[in-house]
Amino acid sequence: MEYNLPKLPKRPENSNKGTFGKVLNIAGSDYMPGAGYLSSISALKTGAGYVELLSTEKVLTAVSHLAPEIVLVPTKELN
Repeated sequence: MEYNLPKLPKRPENSNKGTFGKVLNIAGSDYMPGAGYLSSISALKTGAGYVELLSTEKVLTAVSHLAPEIVLVPTKELN
């Protein structure tokens, strides 16, 4: 089955990731680390320019190896 999904418009050459929106993704847990990764990657693939993932150390460690473009924010920074 083939899908004909619309493509994102071309980005101007003089733009940067901050030009295309920011997402703070609060997701994942020590028992479900994939949720943080999948939802953060989805935000990037749908056009967000800057994605931060706020989660536990275990989740952030896993995500850092898979997607270095995601900004990692440990939950301990909230205290």
